[in-house]
Amino acid sequence: MRPHLLIVWMVFCLPLKPHTQEQLPLNVLGIRSEVYGLESLPGLELTYHTGISNVARVEVDFGFQRSIYTDFMHVAAMIEGVWTIKNNLKWYIGFGFQIGYYQTKFEDLSLAEGFGGGPCLPLGIEYDLVPLNVPLSVSLNVRPIVPILSDDLLINGIAYAVGIRYVFKE
Repeated sequence: MRPHLLIVWMVFCLPLKPHTQEQLPLNVLGIRSEVYGLESLPGLELTYHTGISNVARVEVDFGFQRSIYTDFMHVAAMIEGVWTIKNNLKWYIGFGFQIGYYQTKFEDLSLAEGFGGGPCLPLGIEYDLVPLNVPLSVSLNVRPIVPILSDDLLINGIAYAVGIRYVFKE
């Protein structure tokens, strides 16, 4: 399934049932890595998010994204809405901004580097293992970025990523 089909499916086919907990977890720390696909190569991010209500959380990531053209070390900050699909399965969508240092290798072997970034749109599904007495959640997501701060930043973030996060006890 292509990322744009995943986005259409998640936006139009999933119910918008509010999360059933009183509050989303306050402290969640994990890693996220894009998988091979389209023009993406594996990268690695350290992620942290905290619940600010029963349907909203703030996420901050620091990491390294790669494509066949660009290496991008960045920091991202996002706010996300989280809804329950069924039991421990949830979906989320949000808005944020990603900024960092990039190095782009063009086909003519020239090189461009500098600071760049732009708005990003995180979208994903996650399975929460906490109700099963395992303090973890796993996710599959995409995070498209619109690189408005540089014309040479050839990375769009439209690649599947997998994540695993540790949920700290309250």
